[in-house]
Amino acid sequence: MGNNHRQSRVAQEPSIDRRTVMKASAALGTLALSGATFGATGVKALPDGPEADEDTVALQMFHREWTEIESRIPDVADSGFDAIWVQQPAEMKLDWNDLTYDGTMGFYDEVGPYGHRDPHPPIGYQPVDLRNFDSSLGTEDELESLIETAHEHDIEVIVDTVLNHMADPVGPDGRIDWPQFDENEHFHNNGTLGDDCRVDGEAANYECDLLGLPSLDIEHPEVQSAHEAYIEKIASLGADGLRYDAAAHVWPWYFAENVNPLADDLDLWRVAEVWEESDIDRLLEWADTGMTVFDFPLHAAISDAFENGSMENLSQNAAPGVAHRDPSVAVTFVQNHDAVGPGVQPTDDAQTVPEGRAVELAEAFILAYAGMPMLYRSGPEEYHELEDEELSTLVTISKEFAHGEVIDRDVGIDHYVFEREGNLLTGINKGGQPRSVAVDSSWANTVLVDATGTGDDIEVDSSGKITVEIPAEGYVMYVEDADSIPAERGVSFDSLEYTVDEAESVDIGVTASAGDEPLTADVTLAVDGTEEATQSVDLDTESSTAVEFELGTADLDDGEYDLKVAIPDDSDTATLLVGSEADGGDLTLRTTVDVGYGQSVYFTGSTDELTDWGGGIEGTWSEGNVWEVTIADPGEFEWKTRRGPSGETGDVWERGDNHDHTDLEPSHQGWADDD
Repeated sequence: MGNNHRQSRVAQEPSIDRRTVMKASAALGTLALSGATFGATGVKALPDGPEADEDTVALQMFHREWTEIESRIPDVADSGFDAIWVQQPAEMKLDWNDLTYDGTMGFYDEVGPYGHRDPHPPIGYQPVDLRNFDSSLGTEDELESLIETAHEHDIEVIVDTVLNHMADPVGPDGRIDWPQFDENEHFHNNGTLGDDCRVDGEAANYECDLLGLPSLDIEHPEVQSAHEAYIEKIASLGADGLRYDAAAHVWPWYFAENVNPLADDLDLWRVAEVWEESDIDRLLEWADTGMTVFDFPLHAAISDAFENGSMENLSQNAAPGVAHRDPSVAVTFVQNHDAVGPGVQPTDDAQTVPEGRAVELAEAFILAYAGMPMLYRSGPEEYHELEDEELSTLVTISKEFAHGEVIDRDVGIDHYVFEREGNLLTGINKGGQPRSVAVDSSWANTVLVDATGTGDDIEVDSSGKITVEIPAEGYVMYVEDADSIPAERGVSFDSLEYTVDEAESVDIGVTASAGDEPLTADVTLAVDGTEEATQSVDLDTESSTAVEFELGTADLDDGEYDLKVAIPDDSDTATLLVGSEADGGDLTLRTTVDVGYGQSVYFTGSTDELTDWGGGIEGTWSEGNVWEVTIADPGEFEWKTRRGPSGETGDVWERGDNHDHTDLEPSHQGWADDD
């Protein structure tokens, strides 16, 4: 919660495998240098229900106007983040010049607990009118535009939501009125929690003012109606989720019976701020009202371990954490606008980045650990996290590989090695000397590669024991080498479409794979349901082989035919175009590659239909960064892709050899200007 003091922490209780092996790129080391992604993008970031999705990495973006945040959305997408959390949009009491920051005095004389790091107090947490979304952060239209731009880049938006209170009536320009609410009718008016609160017991947490901010009476039907309209308006702008500010000071029944059912109806994900660092049962009871919670107990352990304490206190056996009990409701974090990260020191220099290596190592920890990570870095002038290629690589590793049960493998004062069962082996070392640690693992007879691109490959023998070398003040993230992962049992065509002139022969390429058992079988090729050829294969476990059929077409008329290749327990299909159908029909070229905001993929080749190696034909984008173009089939040709600004032409060539007319959906080879 952002106000003029740190939020109070109250202890009273409210009333209320499948193993997946992710395949790493064979060139993980080079990806670490470029900040590129390993897998497909374009999927929904936040889960449909109120769960903390380990496929999602979110970024808190505060202290900027809507238009500035919108301008950085392409950078957010390029950095790999799936969602952003922004401040509350309602009309607010304070403006930018009312804030204390870097020694500048604002409306509140005192510097906040982390006033050296963030504007104090943050804009947005003292609402005046929940109906008016024009504020110091920008206009309602600008917020809607921000959300639309985020969605265009597959970024979802979590909007802060203040339900507990309204603004302190004493403002910079005199007393403030709340146009929606009556001071005597809609507020509790029981004094301030921890000061002159006139309510005893558990009710004090919910019916006395927090930090002097007037507590709304959520039992009043007009307050409930105002909150309903407020949340519906946030949803109407396209928001994907809510962060409930100061949730620990709103009666839990209100979330269970009113707020979360409404959020469900509006398809809004949600996370609650319940600042409790020790009582995990209490946090889980809040989650049971229908939402996720920030993992404050794990945050406290992280701060201790990476600052002055032992990493042993971060292990599962020692550290408290919602992520240890129920990771599906745990949103993990290293710091936020209220809670400072490990090792962060005051600075009076607005250009100085306060975060150091301790924060970076802690971020590596939560990105590899259980729960859904929410990252935040303060930034007096710039979002330096969006320029951090090391962090971008970690975000991608988190989404691709940080899945499965957490298994502690070794822990000491300065190091912690843990595994996400069968998917990721992480070693973190906060000490000043390199660390060599021998551990057990879930792998056997394979090779692990460091997805960060820094550590040497590790060969795992049949016992599963390996030695992990962790650099000083560094980390390694080991995953199974893609080249050591056997293909699944099956058979597949090498192309989606084959073309041939009438009466000529065509080579049909097929790949057969054994999987985890030997494969002895006939591979059959059929044309329009009629078997035309058979070849036998005899494969050892985890091996593959190429099978090539020479198919004659003398008995086939011009036209389009269905091809089917099969083994006893698997099959695949493709299309055969013969004669004039091959010459005059259409075909589609397709590739999967991320080119960034404002760029397009252009298809060019050795035919007029593809601009005869000119600038190319602009492709059409679809979900998953799939680009394609459909042209009249010119027969035999070669082709390649180029990259360039949308609506113009391609000027950057794809690397590697040209593709040909038999390879219509090849893997992209990267761009000529890639590092």
